[in-house]
Amino acid sequence: MVRAQSAGDADGVSFWFLMQWAAELQAAGRHDEALGVFTDGVHDGRVRLEVGRIPLAELTWRLAHQAGMLEAAGRHAEADRAREEALALLAELAETGERKTWSNIVSWWCTQFAWSGRSAEPAA
Repeated sequence: MVRAQSAGDADGVSFWFLMQWAAELQAAGRHDEALGVFTDGVHDGRVRLEVGRIPLAELTWRLAHQAGMLEAAGRHAEADRAREEALALLAELAETGERKTWSNIVSWWCTQFAWSGRSAEPAA
């Protein structure tokens, strides 16, 4: 497992580096390795959420993306579990909001909105 850290942390690899690495592995047809790298990022996200180092919206994004990768790999039961975990986080967000105030997480929310399908609905 490669430990993901936020950019600038001296003792780990940045989450964004892991995402780039996973994308390059995926593009090279090395899907299982790409999924392994991304899964490390999801695991690290869970740990970081519990110590208040990332927002709920970010872990939700990671899980939703992981679910898509698992689905593409034919690992449907695991994809369902990742979606269920993401939905549980969304339920927490709906009930209580983020666990703390974060600056500039609009990109995470924009992605969640796009995935929801609400942006494709006709205007009221």
